[in-house]
Amino acid sequence: MHAKSQQRAVERRYDRPMPTRRIQCAAPGWKLSVCVLALGLVTAPLRAADKPADDAAEQRKDAAVPPADPAQWIVDYALSVGQQVTSPQPQDAEYVLVWLDAAGRISPGLADAHLWRFDLLNRLGRDEAARAALADYCRAAPHDVHAAIQRLDLDFAAARNAEERLALCTDRLTDPDISAEFASDIHRRLAEIHYAQGDADAALADARRAVELMPLNLPAQKLLAEIEGRMDDPRTRVHLLVMELSVNPGSISARRKLADTLASVGMSETALTWYAHARQAFLQEYPERPVPEDLVLAEAAARADADDVDGALGLCRDLLVRDPANSAAAMALIAIARDAERTETATEMQDTLAAHLRELEAHALETHDAAVCAAIAAFNLDVSYDPHRALKFARTADASAPSNPAIRALLGRALVDTGQVDEGIALLKSVAGADQRAALALATALRSQQQADAAIAVLQQAAALRRAGRDYRGIRAVLRELHADMPKPPDVDGIRALLGKLNPALLNFSANPADFIHYEFRLQQPSVPLSAPIRAEVALVNNADFPVSVGSARMAPDHIAVSVGMANAPDTARPGYLTIDLNTCFLLAPGARSSRVVALDTIAAQALIYRQPQRELALEFTFTPDPVVANDARIVCGLPGIKASERRLIRRAVNASPEGQTRLAAQLRTGSEPERLAAIDIMLALIFERQEETSGKTQPYPMAHVDVDNLKRLLRVALRDRSALVRARAACALSLLPLDDAAVGDLAPLLSDRHFLPRLCACELFARQQGKVFLPVLERMRTDSDPLVARLAGLYRDALTRGAATPTPRPAPTAQP
Repeated sequence: MHAKSQQRAVERRYDRPMPTRRIQCAAPGWKLSVCVLALGLVTAPLRAADKPADDAAEQRKDAAVPPADPAQWIVDYALSVGQQVTSPQPQDAEYVLVWLDAAGRISPGLADAHLWRFDLLNRLGRDEAARAALADYCRAAPHDVHAAIQRLDLDFAAARNAEERLALCTDRLTDPDISAEFASDIHRRLAEIHYAQGDADAALADARRAVELMPLNLPAQKLLAEIEGRMDDPRTRVHLLVMELSVNPGSISARRKLADTLASVGMSETALTWYAHARQAFLQEYPERPVPEDLVLAEAAARADADDVDGALGLCRDLLVRDPANSAAAMALIAIARDAERTETATEMQDTLAAHLRELEAHALETHDAAVCAAIAAFNLDVSYDPHRALKFARTADASAPSNPAIRALLGRALVDTGQVDEGIALLKSVAGADQRAALALATALRSQQQADAAIAVLQQAAALRRAGRDYRGIRAVLRELHADMPKPPDVDGIRALLGKLNPALLNFSANPADFIHYEFRLQQPSVPLSAPIRAEVALVNNADFPVSVGSARMAPDHIAVSVGMANAPDTARPGYLTIDLNTCFLLAPGARSSRVVALDTIAAQALIYRQPQRELALEFTFTPDPVVANDARIVCGLPGIKASERRLIRRAVNASPEGQTRLAAQLRTGSEPERLAAIDIMLALIFERQEETSGKTQPYPMAHVDVDNLKRLLRVALRDRSALVRARAACALSLLPLDDAAVGDLAPLLSDRHFLPRLCACELFARQQGKVFLPVLERMRTDSDPLVARLAGLYRDALTRGAATPTPRPAPTAQP
């Protein structure tokens, strides 16, 4: 749908903050990430706060937005582990999985934890665990159709027999909230199973139900046509292509197939319209490439059938201007000119082509060049008749390409024309069903052996392949000689009615998507305090009067890239971004919207958000639908007419006055669990700000004095908090600071904490900071009562024993700027 000079920007990698290419996964539209993308950062501050914030007033502003899931920071921590690994190995993923498992245990409804677990386990080939993780995600996100379908795909792959697959489908259909899309997919699967078992009635009922629930379920439409025995009917072929174009109107292949089908039933004028549509789609997709030769020749044949001889010859000449040695174009021109009785034109091109092929003969035989030998054979059969020369070159071509049906047809025809009828018949029988010229040769051979009935059957079958052109006229003449009937003509009126069901506006979609869809981006709050979640609602809206397909290689791409920078530095390069997927459905009904509420403050973005806490910062989030990397390395929208959108957010300054610090200390002691977690973040940000100030790294701005030693003491006090999450978060914060003996003494009790999460954090902290000195403790922790603690201890024990580097994650969200 878009120019290939721009690369899709969607792959996520541990080691590559700038993605370069879209990942296509097995299930349609379902896309997952390798690991994580960091938000691009521009770290220049905007302006200093004029006065301390009114904390109570600001808290009232934030009350409308619910707090983030308290386990979300563990997911961020897990992803930061992977982000630090330059070239990820399977053992590196184990560290990530420990933390993702921890997040899922603490908050079973946290969809992100299960999604990342599935992604990682699936890529590691751990199928059973991956299926379980995906099932957990589907329970946490029941309306994600793509995930539900991929889950069923994996369950089908693991099922031992058809009975188990039938049970899976039946079980899924019992969900009272099942979507029509998912139910349609299940009924299609049921129909396939019944059909394979020979139960045509049950298969027919399920196939019809699948189509009823979702008419644009193309696999179900094809299966229904097969069960009903309609696949050979041109109306069915047209119907299926109309369905395909309704889902992907920019498809070059579907437009071309529809044009070919219309030409084959004698609707040449209508076919020309669709050849033009196919040409248009190709040039839009590949603006710098010429239209393919086979498409041009097919259109030339249709123009000849429609009595537009000049147009047909003009297309052949266009190909010869592009490549004067194009023998296929030259032979097409000769045939069209002969049929139109333009003898001079045909003779001139024949002489030119004969001279050209003579120059190639010796080399073609020596090198066994199948293409050139086939061209010479065709010339000596269809232009300058010399069947013995044709046989010589056809045998050479067939020896080099024995499975090529076009070459087998040439060899079979040459054999018949040189009197080797039995061998020729054997070859032609294998190709005559798809080649009218081969069918004519086969019928001639059969008649020579007094097999008129067999010849009639061959010709009647071949007549339906294309109801126009020289070969069709030849078939009709032979059948007349044999006093046999031509096949029943196709239902042209029915085909026209099917074409009339295709909304003509669909064909303009790929060129002008902005006329039919738009993307909405809304920040939930215009301003937030330093520790609050930053969320946005991202939506895709269908303004068209027809359904819009959603997903990769469909009408509306579901990828959105988000970058963040300072609002006063719009031209500063943003080297990374976060990718959001709106892939919860396959089809968006007219007037409908698909939306997600997403967190924007993930991992590296927080290095900006938490920077210079006493200074008010204006952040600018840029949302780019269908992100592609342009030739100048910028990320741009790949959809014509649709541009990136910017949304500004004020990250408010922290009140670090003596009174503010007193309130912060009280918040850490007596606030709610989310408030205590936020206090830890703010304290760590203030410590880093003070360190940057004393090192001279920051520009001067109004800044209250911060008692760093007191803040560190308060963080150590938080190690004894009643909440395991707070204790763990405090340990992660302290791991970023130099640890003196007092801090080590306060952290050590966490190694035997009553809750597994602080033990995990302490194990990680000491293993990374003390290295092999910590090995005896790791050896003991490998038998910890909690399997996650035992796993993590084992991972570090093994890595330290073999001298391998261990991941050094930045605990989110308090990454040091």
